[in-house]
Amino acid sequence: MTVEGLRVTKISLADNDLSGTLPSELGDLRNLQELRLNDNSLRGTLPSFLGSLSNLQELRLDDNSLSGTLPSFLGSLSNLQDLELHENSLSGTLPSFLGSLSNLQELRLDENDLRGTLPSFLGSFSNLQEIRLDDNSLSGTLPSFLGSFSNLQELRLEDNSLRGTLPSEYGDLSKLQDLELHNNFLRGTLPSEYGDLSKLQDLELHDNSLSGTLPSFLGSLSNLKDLELHDNSLSGTLPSEYGDLSKLQDLELHDNSLSGTLPSEYGSLSNLLDLDLVSNDLSGTLPSEYSSLSNLQRLELAFNSLSGTLPSEYGSLSNLLDLQLDSNSLSGTLPSEYGSLSNLQVLELWNNSLSGTLPSFLGSLSNLQILSLRMNDLSGTLPSEYGSLSDLQILSLSQTSVSGTLPSEYSSLSNLQYLIVTDTDVSGTIPSELGDLSDMRYIELDNELKLGIKYHDNTTLPWHSLKGNERIYGNVGNEDLDGGDGDDTIYGEAGDDTIYGEGGDDILYGEGGDDILYGGPGKEIIYGGPGDDLLDGNQHSAIH
Repeated sequence: MTVEGLRVTKISLADNDLSGTLPSELGDLRNLQELRLNDNSLRGTLPSFLGSLSNLQELRLDDNSLSGTLPSFLGSLSNLQDLELHENSLSGTLPSFLGSLSNLQELRLDENDLRGTLPSFLGSFSNLQEIRLDDNSLSGTLPSFLGSFSNLQELRLEDNSLRGTLPSEYGDLSKLQDLELHNNFLRGTLPSEYGDLSKLQDLELHDNSLSGTLPSFLGSLSNLKDLELHDNSLSGTLPSEYGDLSKLQDLELHDNSLSGTLPSEYGSLSNLLDLDLVSNDLSGTLPSEYSSLSNLQRLELAFNSLSGTLPSEYGSLSNLLDLQLDSNSLSGTLPSEYGSLSNLQVLELWNNSLSGTLPSFLGSLSNLQILSLRMNDLSGTLPSEYGSLSDLQILSLSQTSVSGTLPSEYSSLSNLQYLIVTDTDVSGTIPSELGDLSDMRYIELDNELKLGIKYHDNTTLPWHSLKGNERIYGNVGNEDLDGGDGDDTIYGEAGDDTIYGEGGDDILYGEGGDDILYGGPGKEIIYGGPGDDLLDGNQHSAIH
């Protein structure tokens, strides 16, 4: 609280766990200039006494639980410069009396339940520097008069239901730094006038229906840090001019219809953190120049038509967290240099034509969480070194020529949730130590693999969706156990379990608890056990 003489001019009680409604005594503070009660748990409607605070310049009631419509008395606050009521539950339309707030510089009504169109009275806000009406239910078209707001720095209208085209007049917003219009129903092309937005740092137009070719003029926006045009219908090639965007950190163009090759010029984007070009029709080889992107954290080029080999130079991308090159036509072996990607968390190279032996050096990637190499021409045995990947959650090697047995070292994969090795030459017995992997949710194995446990071992496997003829035991607890294809024997153990026999001739034991047992196709024998069980067989089932 700020007091000048005997006059209270400022109250700031943000983030103080305040609750209840706004006290009427605030209306007596006629000299109040700043009222900040944001980030609390205030409720109710905006009280009329706020209209008597004629000297108020800043009103912040954002991030509370206020409701109701925007009251007319707000129009009497002629000195107001900053109005922030975002992150509440305000409803109704944008009232015309707001047009009298000629001194307003910042208007934030985002994350409410406002509806209707963007009214013409907004054109009177000539001093506005920030407009945020995002995450409401606004409709209609984008008004061209916003292009006359010469002081505007931030315009955010995303997550609404706006339609129509992008106004070319917005290209006159010489001070604009942030333009976010994503998640609407906008169509048409990007106006060439947007190439004049020399101050622009953030351009997000994704998740619309924009069309036309990807404009090269965006390459002249030298201050641009974030360019997100993904999930549109843009076509054409990747402009080499984007390689001049020296401040660019995030380039997301995925899920469009882009074609052509990857420009080598993008190797000059020294500040780039995220390059996402997934789900286009890009071709050609992976440029070795991208190894110069020393700050790159995510390289996502999956679902294209890229060919050639994996550049060994990418092993120098020391900050890389996510490498997704799946569903292309890449060939050759995995370069040993990739064993130096010490920060890598996601490695997805599946559905390519990679060959050679399954590399043991991947076992040194101590932060790896997802390793998917399925649907390649890889061979060799399962490296025991993968047992040291303590953060690994998904290991998918199906549809390869990998052979040998499951190493007992995999019992150290305490975070493993998905193990998929179907359509391989892996055989033998599943080590009983793997029964200690309590986070395991899904496993797919071939018929050649047998569970190396006995019912009386007190060793249980909480896995489901096995393929083949298995003997499956649940843990004590409530589980989903799925036998998958094959002739299976499934024990629910104690707890309320849901057991699926699936295909094959299965024997299902509910054991203790209230269980649901589905026999599925085949000749089934179902034992409910103690508890209130629901047994669902078929005409070939024997239910006990």
